[in-house]
Amino acid sequence: MNLRELLAPRVPPASAPTAVRRRSGIHYSFLEGAWAQIFISLTGGKFLTDLLRFFGANDQWLGFGSAVQPITSTMQILGAYLSNWAGERKRVIVPACVVARQSWWLVLPLILLDLPSSIKLPVFLALFTTSMVADAIIANLWLSWTADLIPDKVRGRILGKRTALMLTIALGADFLISEMRGRTDHQGHAPYLLACFGTAAAAGLVTAFLFRRQWEPPMKRHPVPPLREVFRDALASDGVMRLLTARCAWNIAVGIAMAFWTPFMMDYLDLTFTQILWYNLIVQGMTVFLGALVWGPVIDRAGTVPVVLICGLVIGLMPFLWLFMGPEDLAFYWLDAVLTGLCWSGFNAAMGILPLQVVPTFRRDYQLAMLSAIGGIVLGLGSVAGGTIAQALHGIEIHWNGREYGNYHVMFVISGLLRLSCLFVLARVPDVRSKGIMFALLATGTSMKEMVTNPMLLFARRNTRRR
Repeated sequence: MNLRELLAPRVPPASAPTAVRRRSGIHYSFLEGAWAQIFISLTGGKFLTDLLRFFGANDQWLGFGSAVQPITSTMQILGAYLSNWAGERKRVIVPACVVARQSWWLVLPLILLDLPSSIKLPVFLALFTTSMVADAIIANLWLSWTADLIPDKVRGRILGKRTALMLTIALGADFLISEMRGRTDHQGHAPYLLACFGTAAAAGLVTAFLFRRQWEPPMKRHPVPPLREVFRDALASDGVMRLLTARCAWNIAVGIAMAFWTPFMMDYLDLTFTQILWYNLIVQGMTVFLGALVWGPVIDRAGTVPVVLICGLVIGLMPFLWLFMGPEDLAFYWLDAVLTGLCWSGFNAAMGILPLQVVPTFRRDYQLAMLSAIGGIVLGLGSVAGGTIAQALHGIEIHWNGREYGNYHVMFVISGLLRLSCLFVLARVPDVRSKGIMFALLATGTSMKEMVTNPMLLFARRNTRRR
């Protein structure tokens, strides 16, 4: 296969066998994911935080900014209705992708204009909200599309390898923009921000083109149900209700401190963007290998809930590491990077697959959208509450054991305690494929051993047989 066929393969004709079109669709899913991750990386995390701070945001505004994406996820239910009306998901995803990822061009003049923060911040949040509403429509339809495209028995491994490719490609863009930021002073932030968000918008345009060419499995159309029936179906399913309760509890725990990790790195630890990049490099580098070689196979072998609990326990303890970090003591900072790459990769992989196993196939699009919408609202409200609390505690000084702690430390402790309490709720989510935590630990050890002894398995031809 030449380079052109690799980057833009021919779309099989409608007369081609389903297996051929399915392979083409999976290939395009990998390509779209790589470009989408560039967009996602450069419009979120430290770059979004830096943009908000460039516009003059305080802790409360940072909380609002972090809340936009999860709250607008309520619009996922709109995507389900629109796709049913249109007859196929592609007819909704492509225009939504254009709105979500091309609206960032309008942010560029806002960076250059000499306007007060009281104008720039609301205008940017309006643009950001518009982008996130359209992106929410994409998210649910992409999940439904993927569920029909990739067979269940190999979904964990394929999505793990897709994630590995996405993160590898994104690291290059992250490195270049971080280096550009590190070489500029505050007065030179505008050119770096223009390059960052201009690159993101351009990558987003490529994803719209790829979505347009990707094969979509036939979509079963159902009569559009009223929202009250969607909620009734959810209430009638014990499994869905347990999953919803667990997701809401976890999202509150995560959302309460979501906005403050990057500002803490920049202000309290006095890290440069390049140092933050090295943290992300450790996280994403581990995710590349662990997602494809460890967690995907473990989920396929042992089930999803055991992986959620194993990873969730460590994730619950991680915020307490930040109490022992300082500008001259970064050992726990790098330890946190390793644990983040190790555990969040498994937790996110399992939680992404779990709804596909718990939610019944009848009206799946609407049920998935409802779960994401409610979970997103709760996550956003947690972020808003966290921003409000952090702003109220701004300037607080707590002296203990020879160290000084501030408002961000308080938020980290609250988040850690809430995460640990969520494990009891997560354990109640049904998983018919679960073989228990001990089996999952053994499977994890086996997969890690295979990864260490033969890391080239990451690039090997996929074996579609269940082990």
